[in-house]
Amino acid sequence: MKLDEMKELNKMEEFDKIDKAVDEFAAVIKYRMKQKYVEGYRGWDEQYPIEYICKELRDDACDLVKMHASYGYPTVCKDIDVGARAMMVWYRAWYSYGC
Repeated sequence: MKLDEMKELNKMEEFDKIDKAVDEFAAVIKYRMKQKYVEGYRGWDEQYPIEYICKELRDDACDLVKMHASYGYPTVCKDIDVGARAMMVWYRAWYSYGC
């Protein structure tokens, strides 16, 4: 196998890993958001002010860093909450401003 062919194969393997990781994370975020819906949480896409969501995102991200530093690995739900809130901010920006 030529070097260029090997590089292309490695790139494709990396793309597959990226797709798998993003797909799995998205599935977990969907599950978490549905859990929160059942618990009565609403307004992620319209009602809550974006400033509130950004504050929660920042606070959760800071907690995540502290947990990682203290325990070596953060709790799984905190990871998911940070990802979900980042998605909420992205969603609002994308559909409001086309960013």
